[in-house]
Formats: sequence, C-alpha cells, structure tokens
Amino acid sequence: MKDERFIVTYRIEASTYEEAKSIAWAVQVEQTIEFPYEFVTNPYIKETITGRLESLEPIVEDSPYINVGVMPNAVIDTSRYYLARISYHVDTTALEATQFLNVVFGNSSLQPHIWVVDIELCPTLYDVFKGPRFGLQGIRRLVETPTRPMIQAVVKPMGTPNVELARMCGAYTRGGADVIKDDHGISNQSFSQYKDRVKRCA
Repeated sequence: MKDERFIVTYRIEASTYEEAKSIAWAVQVEQTIEFPYEFVTNPYIKETITGRLESLEPIVEDSPYINVGVMPNAVIDTSRYYLARISYHVDTTALEATQFLNVVFGNSSLQPHIWVVDIELCPTLYDVFKGPRFGLQGIRRLVETPTRPMIQAVVKPMGTPNVELARMCGAYTRGGADVIKDDHGISNQSFSQYKDRVKRCA
C-alpha cells in the first residue's frame, strides 16, 4: 500500500465558514467511507481512508474557480463561496478510472452547492492514468479529419431495435459524422444484444 494522497478542490456555497466546514466534512465522509464517522472504531479507516480536509478558505475575487459551472454572465457573490481542498488516499481509487471518479465526484455531484473545480494527482495516479491513448492528433488521423471540427453522432434512444440503430449509423456516416457513439455500448440488454448490435452497426 502506497502512502500517497491526491487532492480534490471543491467550491462550496455556504453562508458562513462554519457551514462550509460542515459541508466539507460531509464530503470527506461521503466520498470515502459513506458511513457514520462516529461509529467507526478502526483507526486506519478514521485516519487514512476517510477524506482529509487540507485547507478551507474563502474564495477570492480573482480566483480562476469562481465561474466554474456558472451560467455565462451570471453575477457571483464571492462572499458566499469557499474552496475546500480535500485529500484522499490513493488506494481508495483501486487505481481504476471509474472508482477514481467515484471518489472525486460520488455523492457530492448530487448536491447543488458543491462543485469540483480542480484535481491534483499524486505520482502513482500519474503513472496509472497516462492520458489519452491516441491524443487529439491520433484521433484526427484515425477519422481522417486533419483540421476541421469533428462531428460526433449518438445512436439512441435505448430500446431501439438493432436494425434501426444500424440504419442510423449508416445515415450518420453518409452525412459526414466522424465518430458515432453507442450511448449504451457496454451493455448487453435483452432487447439489444451487444454482439448483434456491434456487428450490425459496424
């Protein structure tokens, strides 16, 4: 087990510092143990696995995080916002992308007063998550689109027969789409068998 932590910065809307601290505490617990902290008896869980508040500061006027997730031209009352930097032990991610995102966003993403505005990875996560496999230029080469904006189409809604999804893919291709996304592509629903769907759409 590595003794490394990564840091997620959350912008929290709150009326007071104490309220912001209370919200940050809820995030620390919910993003990790999802269990009443006062009932935890294992020191390792309490001190290492539970998220740790590294800092909590009022947001400043020139902060790059003021407008994240805010409608354009909206007026922001900066006195109501705080930046909470919360660290998580690297092992909580299981070194898997989906679990990493679950720790970062998890239940906090359901709250209207919390936004993820920055992530500071630790060395191990940089080693594991090396970035896009092909990069932008690689994708452009794959779809033979060297300069113009790329067009992505989506086949949906769920429940559409595979024959119809395949017809959509053909129409999108003839229309010039560069990438076609199967919105439920990693699933094998009874009404849309995965192998048949891929074969027909390809």
